[in-house]
Amino acid sequence: MPPPLDTPPLSILAENPPTGFPLQAIAVHITPDPAPLPEELQQRLDEQWTRHLAHARAHGKVLFDAPILCLHHAQILNASLHLHLIPSTYKRFLITALRDRDWFLQHNAAHAIHEALGNSALLTSAHPAPRALLGIRSPRVSAYPNRAHLLGGALDHFTPDPANPASPAPLIHHLQKELLEETSLTPADLPDPPRLLALVRDNTLGQPELIWHWPTTADLDRLAANLHPHEHAAPLLLSRDPLSPAVASLLTPVAQTAIRLWHSLPPS
Repeated sequence: MPPPLDTPPLSILAENPPTGFPLQAIAVHITPDPAPLPEELQQRLDEQWTRHLAHARAHGKVLFDAPILCLHHAQILNASLHLHLIPSTYKRFLITALRDRDWFLQHNAAHAIHEALGNSALLTSAHPAPRALLGIRSPRVSAYPNRAHLLGGALDHFTPDPANPASPAPLIHHLQKELLEETSLTPADLPDPPRLLALVRDNTLGQPELIWHWPTTADLDRLAANLHPHEHAAPLLLSRDPLSPAVASLLTPVAQTAIRLWHSLPPS
């Protein structure tokens, strides 16, 4: 269901200008879902998943279930960003947030809607000139086919470290895994930690997303050539010059915001 006409395509949920949140200013809290799914809603979820799975297969699109984490709420306390997450599945996100949101709202079941937390990085390099790498999404993906987006994906479910349960380290491990899969980037190519530019919400998808800025020492042309073809139709390399209207229209709302925030960063 599309958002109301007066709803902006993207909302900023949290940001910390001018350079974003460092890792030490981010805390992650995972708790059980405060509103378990009733039987009648589970039946609707299962029926719609079966239908959408068959439709995806018939049209050659990629669709599979996996355990993920959803954003319950976020808050800034003493200049630190606290992310409160609940376990879920991609299946529940796809049906309740992306495909069947209007049905759940009409049946007074807004509490059943799970919005997957996206975890994505804007990869940049300062040499030979400042550039950023995005991937043009494959026509086979379920959201924003043929649009340019950051590298990353829905945050996988993880078990917190008992010794440091609020650590954001699993967010970074997830990003590293995604970047390795999508570009063959290695930890050695990322000598400095990323900074979180913003937590945003794509109001069309009903999905919150973490926008990280992660400079790399790797050759962006090499990374662009290595983009995984199952997820990306082509790379898109951008300079820090203002975007033309044609290029801006190619970017997802999250990617447009990431580029705007990157442009506002102090020169490195």
